[in-house]
Amino acid sequence: MNVQTFLKKANRLMQESGLTYQQVGERMSYRPESARQSAWQFLHSKNPSVARLIRFADAMGIDTKELLDGD
Repeated sequence: MNVQTFLKKANRLMQESGLTYQQVGERMSYRPESARQSAWQFLHSKNPSVARLIRFADAMGIDTKELLDGD
């Protein structure tokens, strides 16, 4: 899966969850003051780190492998 495909899937999962960037960021263990911005930056990055990918999967309650599997 290329980065663009992964990010489209991540954004779709977030939209389907009904969570806000603030909520996702807090679930990703960011401080409340920076949670919204950090989640937004992750979901719009060109080269997300593996650590952030894992944090996002955990925040969404899914296995990292499930997140990386193509649709």
